[in-house]
Amino acid sequence: MGDWTGKIFTLSATIPNAFSTGNGQAAVVAPCDCKLLHAQFAIETLGGSSGDTDIMLRNDTDTVDLLSTAALIDYNEDPAVVEGTLTSTVAYLLIDDGDVIEVDVDGVCGGAAEAGLHVNLMFVGM
Repeated sequence: MGDWTGKIFTLSATIPNAFSTGNGQAAVVAPCDCKLLHAQFAIETLGGSSGDTDIMLRNDTDTVDLLSTAALIDYNEDPAVVEGTLTSTVAYLLIDDGDVIEVDVDGVCGGAAEAGLHVNLMFVGM
């Protein structure tokens, strides 16, 4: 698959329809040894009446959270896009080839069902 060393790349995951709470709502697989640089989350259709959506990013292979706290998107946030704050534990951000990175939804806005969760993750190959 080539040499990824020093190359910056993005992996994306989408839950296109309505979603609720739960672990592993979406996942990506690391194509090489890399380091997570940035995480961004967006929702197309918010719940609309109260609360926020809480999203955690987790390396399922190593069983560690990759964010210092859940990324929160408020029910009336416009645009409904937030950046995740990466963990300060640098070793957790080092991802091995084949590691499974999962999106956990820990809470959702009140009201109508939310839909269209988009996750964009930026890495640098090692």
